[in-house]
Amino acid sequence: MANVFFDNIVEFHQYDFDLGDDIFEQILETRKDGFDSKRFFIRYIPPEELEKYDFSNRDSLNQFRDICCSFDNPLQKMGGCNVRADFLEKGFRYSGKILSDPQKRVLGQFDVRNHKMTYSPLFPFFYKERDLIKFANDIYFTTIPFEELVMNQIEHAEDFFIHTGYYQSSKNPVRNGEYILEKISKEEMIGYLTDEKKGQKILEKRLYR
Repeated sequence: MANVFFDNIVEFHQYDFDLGDDIFEQILETRKDGFDSKRFFIRYIPPEELEKYDFSNRDSLNQFRDICCSFDNPLQKMGGCNVRADFLEKGFRYSGKILSDPQKRVLGQFDVRNHKMTYSPLFPFFYKERDLIKFANDIYFTTIPFEELVMNQIEHAEDFFIHTGYYQSSKNPVRNGEYILEKISKEEMIGYLTDEKKGQKILEKRLYR
């Protein structure tokens, strides 16, 4: 089971999700009737940090909220969901289920949409980009590490791609979604998650070619 927490100030929710199913989809299911239901974040909270708080105790919950709102909090943003149907077929930017390593060990972003998973070591960490996150206000907290969350998405994807560059047929290939994508295997995608040097090599080749 995977513990995921959501604080909407009025109520504090704890969900026990099945790691055998898609975590993002399970969160979306709980939000399907809500306002702006497709856009949210997931933040990682170390289990030892979580143990300091008792969410059934109001004072303890308020202490947790104070930590969440501070600039030096131990909670690190790692995932987001911004599923916009009108963009799902236009490249793989700004509209999917996106994950970046909060420890910055693995470069770039993993993106999942329509059962297709793409890894881009060329994009910045998603949580560094204002355009990606400025409209999503709801934040979930979880003790699931980044690697497990990405593996969860890998297990539910059908096709896998690596982003290695951009076509030069327009003045702004990034905005126009003219990406060079190479289809890879599930095992290769796992390799990009577990060996940070693989993504680094693609970035270096792009920067110094």
